[in-house]
Amino acid sequence: MVRFHQMLLMHLPLQYVIFRGSMVEFVRGEVISIKENGAIFDLHGVGVFVFLTPDTMVGLKEGETHSVFVHLVFKQDGFEVYGFGSKEEKRAFLSLLSVQKVGARTAMNILSSLGYTGFIKALEEGDVSRFSGIKGVGEKTAKRIVLELKGKLEDVKKLPEEAVSALIKLGFTRQEAEEGIKKVLGKKKDLKIEELIKEVLKSGWT
Repeated sequence: MVRFHQMLLMHLPLQYVIFRGSMVEFVRGEVISIKENGAIFDLHGVGVFVFLTPDTMVGLKEGETHSVFVHLVFKQDGFEVYGFGSKEEKRAFLSLLSVQKVGARTAMNILSSLGYTGFIKALEEGDVSRFSGIKGVGEKTAKRIVLELKGKLEDVKKLPEEAVSALIKLGFTRQEAEEGIKKVLGKKKDLKIEELIKEVLKSGWT
């Protein structure tokens, strides 16, 4: 018997979903409804709820088309979809899933509570207390997260969060803000925050 999630994967057209092997990496669709911890996307006539971090939800508007990087978690009775505004945020989520005792809901709670930048900072500083205070994370699990992941995400280029936040307030999605900043910093180094924001706006990321 073909399950709903199998039917969904077979019928979504390529303009709505890009496949890498058998896993869905990315979805694009109209936002039908925004909930407290995610949003319902219209994916070619199918309403799919996607769990989202607060950072990813900034800039989402009902009736508009948005894109998110996703990770699917399959269960006996169906599947859950977790969405992220950037590849870096998704990578952080997947790194958390590699830690014993950390499931998808807990990983999402961590990123939602700390934010991507806060998550990276807590790892770099080895701050176990930042993790142990989060729902679903005990002290042993918090120590395991720091022990196993510290240093593994340091190669991810850190973007100035102040500039990202300012661009989001101007109407950018987090993904657009981060991509715009990366583009500018690839050409010009050592810009002040104000200069960086102006360059992103001038470069056409609106």
